[in-house]
Amino acid sequence: MPHNSARDVNRNVSVIMVSYNTGPVLWRSIESVLMQEELHELIIIDNGNPTEVRNKLQEMETAEPRLKLIFPKSNLGFASGCNLGAKQATAEYLLLLNPDCILPRHTFSMAIDALNAYPEASVAGCRIMNPDNTEQSGSRRRLLTPWIAMVEFLKLYYILPDHPLFQRIHLHEAPVPDKPEFVPAISGAFMMVKAATYHELGGIDEEYFFHVEDLDFCYQVYKKGGKILYIPQISVVHYRSTSYVSPFFIEWNKTRGFSRYFSKNFGKTGFPGLTWLIIVTIYLRLFLRAIALSGTMLLNGKASLEQRRRLDDAAKRAAFLDSYSQLEPLTVQTADNSSESSIFLAGASGQVGLAILRRLLAANKKVTALYHSTAINFSHPNLTWKQGDLFQDTIDMENVETDTLVYTPALWLLPPLLDDFYKAGVRRLICFSSTSIVAKANSGNSFEKSLVAKFVWGEQEVAKRCNELGIKWTILRPTLIYGIGFDHNVCSVRRFIKSFGFFPVASPSTGLRQPVHADDLAIAVMSMLHNPGSYSKSFNLCGGEQLEYREMVGRIFDALGKKRLILPIRLLPFFVDMYSIIRNRPDINGEIARRMNHNLIFDDSEARDCFNYQPRAFLSAGINDLEPDFSK
Repeated sequence: MPHNSARDVNRNVSVIMVSYNTGPVLWRSIESVLMQEELHELIIIDNGNPTEVRNKLQEMETAEPRLKLIFPKSNLGFASGCNLGAKQATAEYLLLLNPDCILPRHTFSMAIDALNAYPEASVAGCRIMNPDNTEQSGSRRRLLTPWIAMVEFLKLYYILPDHPLFQRIHLHEAPVPDKPEFVPAISGAFMMVKAATYHELGGIDEEYFFHVEDLDFCYQVYKKGGKILYIPQISVVHYRSTSYVSPFFIEWNKTRGFSRYFSKNFGKTGFPGLTWLIIVTIYLRLFLRAIALSGTMLLNGKASLEQRRRLDDAAKRAAFLDSYSQLEPLTVQTADNSSESSIFLAGASGQVGLAILRRLLAANKKVTALYHSTAINFSHPNLTWKQGDLFQDTIDMENVETDTLVYTPALWLLPPLLDDFYKAGVRRLICFSSTSIVAKANSGNSFEKSLVAKFVWGEQEVAKRCNELGIKWTILRPTLIYGIGFDHNVCSVRRFIKSFGFFPVASPSTGLRQPVHADDLAIAVMSMLHNPGSYSKSFNLCGGEQLEYREMVGRIFDALGKKRLILPIRLLPFFVDMYSIIRNRPDINGEIARRMNHNLIFDDSEARDCFNYQPRAFLSAGINDLEPDFSK
């Protein structure tokens, strides 16, 4: 492609994307790249995608002149794949981009502007975000040294968290700067660099297959006197773990990567004794991790639990939707305005979204269904799938005509998007919050406090903005959701019981619960789509009975056909807190165990009066409410 202007010469980007069994998010990632005005070419190194993916990529290459495909004879790995793509690239800038990253509009122009404003920068990165709009831990970080590795391994930062000697490698918990700033290291998921600089540095060390190569590249920049720029104004969503890869393969390459990193960069300098101690510790960790993975395989009868679970879940979701024809259509009140357009359903691949989508299809409603990365192999004449993220501007709403939005994802992401939905025609909104606003209001856990604050803010802002725009809103607060096999509460108990044959509870575990079936929530949505009595109101949606936490667990044992073996453990909250710290899982904490003895009961009488809400009893369908068979 000829370059006829200074802007063409200085502002064109070659994107290098290495793909191996990436999954359906690959297509959304490609789409987000092709929308960038400064894109010169997208070079995809196909390291071993399935035949159908390769065929589709080749069809796209024929139709899109900016797309170039490279098919190595074998899986080269990430580092070698990037270097191979860089040799073929012809643009001024290179962008190393993971194939499960979604770019917002104007990403390239913002990154190039920042590099021009900070000419001393050799490499640029950005905020790497999780799908829930939180920053990923590797987004910005310190240089990895043997001492920092020891601090991380032994978790010494808990001893003196503010001491400079006990700093963590990750910087994502630090306040987000209001302008670009230099950081020691960034994530390889998004790494922009001038092509000349990349080649001067020798590219990425090909001794790394995948993992750790980005840390090493940043360290080489540091040794050459270069600087790395972090651009907080750019937020790129990175899904992670979308490739179908054996966990043993991942752990082995992590171990090899870290061993290579420390022996190469610190083996003969500084404190070599500490360096080799770190390397020995790395291999010891691999040994322990292999034992844990082997135990998982034996308990679950699966070579790769997460890989199989993703595949099985996608198939189960498709079978669940296909069972819509078994439902008796519900009578739905029509809208006050003229002919009803498509209903826009956000969060269509989640448990509540799936239940609502099935009910809408059974009622012969036209639906535009938004999902994140879980593509579902199901089609219907009234159904249009749309992939994207609500907190990114990569969703093309110009072609969407809808008067009703049903919204199930995180509520706090909705308020900034209401203007766009209003412009698309939305005049009716049904969205989901949570009874956690009350249940976790007095939690001593900072993660849960933050979650409650987000829900409260989301509810207040949704009501305020909808009132300003004239959108008829309803907020629903469900209790403990179960019923179609995809929840993280009841199903977690089910999996624990099936794996270990018992379940621990915080004695005496007598707090009351009201678990609610996902399909009852879907029926409630259908009942209030255009019910004026539900406008500008919030409703609690509870299950059909109250039962003690201990009894709820006992019912799960019964449904599984297993003898009840419930172990009361007084120190369970302490043990769960320790697990949370060791595994860095703030969402799993001791407050969960403490609440086993708290009554979490809510009044849903207003919903019963307004739209005849009649939820079913817990596990009324037995095992089918835990492990549904939708093929029947």
